[in-house]
Amino acid sequence: MPSADRRLVTIVLTLADLGAGATVLHPPIDQPWGRSARYSDLDGNTVELTQPGDEPT
Repeated sequence: MPSADRRLVTIVLTLADLGAGATVLHPPIDQPWGRSARYSDLDGNTVELTQPGDEPT
């Protein structure tokens, strides 16, 4: 169970939502666990998009 300080939230965004003034903090990059990109929205919130990598074989 998540602690009271940290919770997992899932939000669905469209490309139009992200293009509405978001600032790119880092474009999609490969990580050992998949890919990620970070954006800052108009309110200064950081939004991270992640895509899991392939399962190890």
